[in-house]
Amino acid sequence: MSVYSPTKQLLFVHIPKSAGKTVRKKMGRTYEVKNNLTTDKNYHSTIDICCQNIKDFDSYYKFTIVRNPWDRVCSWFYFRKDILYNSLYRKNDTKIRKFRGVSDKILLEEYNLMNNDFNEWLHLNIYKQWNNTWFALNHDQMTWINDVDMFDKICRFENLQTDLKQIPHFTNINFSEKNNLSSNDGNYTQLFSSESRDLIADIYKRDIETFNYEF
Repeated sequence: MSVYSPTKQLLFVHIPKSAGKTVRKKMGRTYEVKNNLTTDKNYHSTIDICCQNIKDFDSYYKFTIVRNPWDRVCSWFYFRKDILYNSLYRKNDTKIRKFRGVSDKILLEEYNLMNNDFNEWLHLNIYKQWNNTWFALNHDQMTWINDVDMFDKICRFENLQTDLKQIPHFTNINFSEKNNLSSNDGNYTQLFSSESRDLIADIYKRDIETFNYEF
C-alpha cells in the first residue's frame, strides 16, 4: 500500500513487488492512501491519487522504488505462486488469505502451469487483473509514477540500501533485509524465452527508457 507519515512528512508510493513492505515497516506509524479503484484494501495508490487525497501534499518528501522490469515480473510470479500454494494446501491456516470467488480447480490449473512453464503462464496472465486489485502485471511502474518530477527521490531496488539512506529519517536505519519472495537472486534471465523477454521490453518500454534498464 502507498502510505504517508504526517509526523515525518514522508510519502511512499508503493509500486507492487518493489520492496515496499520492507520500507513500510521502517516508516513507523503511517496512513494508507485510499482510492476507489478496488473493493479490497490493496491500496497501491499512484502519485496522482496521493496528490488528490493528501492534505498539504506539496509539503511531503515523496519517494518510491523502481526495479528492473524483468526481475519485477519474476518476483510477481514467485509471489503469486506462493499465494496459490497456500490457498490450495494450507486451508486450515487462519492466517492464509484465500482467493475469494475462485474455485480450487482454477487455482490448481494455474499453479500446475506455474510449475511447468513460466513463459506460457506469463503470456496467459500478463493482462489479467490480480484478484481483488485494480492493477495487473501489464501495468508498468510509470503507471504509479506518471511524472518523475513529482518525486524527491526515486530509489532503485538494485541499490536499495544506499538509496534509502538518502531519505529523511532513514539515515541510520538498516535496510539490508528484503522480502524473500521479492528476491530472485539475479537469476531472472534464466526463465525468459526470447519471445517473453521481448514482450516485457514492449510492455515496460516507459520504465526501460526512463530508468535505463536492460535485460
